[in-house]
This record gives sequence, C-alpha cells and structure tokens, in this order.
Amino acid sequence: MISSPLGILAPPDHPVASLKEISYQDYATHPFVLPGDAWLRHSGLGKLLDGRHAPRNVVARAERPAILKALVRAGLGIAFLTRLGAEHNDLVWIPLAEGTASPALVALMVPRDHDLPLSRAVLADILKDCMREEDTA
Repeated sequence: MISSPLGILAPPDHPVASLKEISYQDYATHPFVLPGDAWLRHSGLGKLLDGRHAPRNVVARAERPAILKALVRAGLGIAFLTRLGAEHNDLVWIPLAEGTASPALVALMVPRDHDLPLSRAVLADILKDCMREEDTA
C-alpha cells in the first residue's frame, strides 16, 4: 500500500501559495475547483467534502486531473489534490494541516496463492519510485 498526502493546488501568485501548510480557515472562503461526481465516487475526498472542512465557494468541477490543473492555472480557483498528483507542473502544492484529511491510499491486492501479474508489478514499482522521489523532494 502506498499513501500520498492531500493538499491544496494553487497558482504561485495566489495568497495561500506561500503557506507551509494550509488549514480550513486558510482555504474556506477562496473559490474552489472540485473533482466531478465520477472522480469523487472513487476518492477519499467525499468524506472531507461532506464534513466540516468542505470549501464554501465551489466555482467549477472537473472530471480529469489535467482539466482541474488547467482551471487552477487559469486562476479560476484552488483545488484539492494529492502531492503525487500535483508534481511536475508550474503550480504550488500546500499540504493540508494535520488532522484535516487522511492521505490518499493506493493498494494492489492479489490473492496469496497468485503471483502479481507483470503489468501490476510494473505499476507498483512505478508508484513506489514516485513515492520515494516525493519523500526526498
């Protein structure tokens, strides 16, 4: 199992971009771009968005990470995204304050009496490498 912390993605010139971590009070009133319903069904964000840490000003929804990033880049709003999903772009990622949300988890499950198929083993290795790079960044 691999985990990646959740944070806020913002343009470099956004007021929250200089924060070392971000709390609900820091992001609550800013315009937000949220994942669409299909994305949320397969995400741990649903729990965050149903709880007391949900943003108040949702201006758009995006079904794809690239679209979400493009809307943030265009200045439409800030967005929730894992650190792994936020790498390799010109936006700023700020981790959520501890206790705000659980990290995202990626798990590959295989029955004990089966070998991991090559395609899943390669994917697992890629994810592990990405997470190692993330921890040293």
